[in-house]
Amino acid sequence: MKLMLRFFITLIFLNLSIISFSQTDGEMFKLYALLEKASNTNDYGDVLDILDDLIKKYPDSNDLIPLKVAVLIQTDDWEQAYGMMDEALEKMPNNPELLMVRAGLHLEKGDCVKARADLEKTAEVYHSEGEVNTMLAELCRCVGDYDAAMPRYQEALNKMGNDPFMLWSFGLNLKSLGQDEAATEAFRDALDIIRSNKTKDKDYLRTLEANLLFDLGNKEEALKIMAEFGKKNPKNADVAIANATILIFSGEYEESLIWAKRALKQKPKDAMMTLYKGFCLTEIGKLDAAQKVYEGHLAESPDNFFALAYLGKVRMKKGDAVGALAYIEKAKELAPLHPLPYKLRGELWMEKGEYEKALIDLEMAEARAFTVYSRQMKEEFQGMIDTCREKVGNEKMNVSPKGK
Repeated sequence: MKLMLRFFITLIFLNLSIISFSQTDGEMFKLYALLEKASNTNDYGDVLDILDDLIKKYPDSNDLIPLKVAVLIQTDDWEQAYGMMDEALEKMPNNPELLMVRAGLHLEKGDCVKARADLEKTAEVYHSEGEVNTMLAELCRCVGDYDAAMPRYQEALNKMGNDPFMLWSFGLNLKSLGQDEAATEAFRDALDIIRSNKTKDKDYLRTLEANLLFDLGNKEEALKIMAEFGKKNPKNADVAIANATILIFSGEYEESLIWAKRALKQKPKDAMMTLYKGFCLTEIGKLDAAQKVYEGHLAESPDNFFALAYLGKVRMKKGDAVGALAYIEKAKELAPLHPLPYKLRGELWMEKGEYEKALIDLEMAEARAFTVYSRQMKEEFQGMIDTCREKVGNEKMNVSPKGK
């Protein structure tokens, strides 16, 4: 996702540092020169220093705060960038580049609903840009709106048909729609592109290759790649993230938890790894620890519907049906098309012995393409549906007509 933002950050640099600054004094030209230098060295320390001085000197400037946000993102200081974003948009309301960046910042926190709202506005201006459509498609997929994602993916394919990440994401959406053959073709196309790329972004492509192999059913080779890569890059957060992802979808929760913790040492605010950590803790029975993880994340990102839903699951496992339902319902309000809240609410009704309600919710989840889980999870899910159908059928058979 960060790679996709670079295009828009470049636009901000061009729009702000060339057009606006050329009309002001020598300090702005000095800043522009430093920006040029930093773009080659990736050292933005001097740029941030002069920006801070200029923001104090020109507090009414519409350009400087948005530019600082862009620079902070270049340095991966997403937390400070997020804190400045509202102030930046006050200076440039509805600026599509800034809204794009804020969408990325929302994604970093796991707030898919807010990210999608900002990106919809960006798409009104950059409706034909492949990066915008890919991100918007990703967000539609994130909240379970798989049908709405398809035209965005098609638009992105027209512009970025050779981008392996976009093809992988497209394949995952096809898989969620039950189009397994088309998904497999997309995964294979992405894999072919990666294997023909000998130099560019090797680390990034290697982790993507492992994910593609896993999605194509070659778990052993995927784990082998990541094990080798992990030995060479023991502190690489992206390696840890890829390992945690493959292992969690393999049902190997204790191993996934190890890698999620490693990733969080490098990226302590990573929303996905935080959620994986909580999920793994839940699955291995460490419910208090899982609850603490989810509550901590929600304190910073209250609209993360995954955290809300899974906190509901923790409360359910702890016997708090009322608290569980409240969290699950809030998750459903935020992402009404996603299957997860329906699945969890179905589990809750099963716990209470209300199998007819459970069956309605579980079938709703099934209809929303609940196909993204591991084989083990799918079998468990199908078993729940079969149990409910059997229970509901038995209940109907045992009801006698009145008066007999």
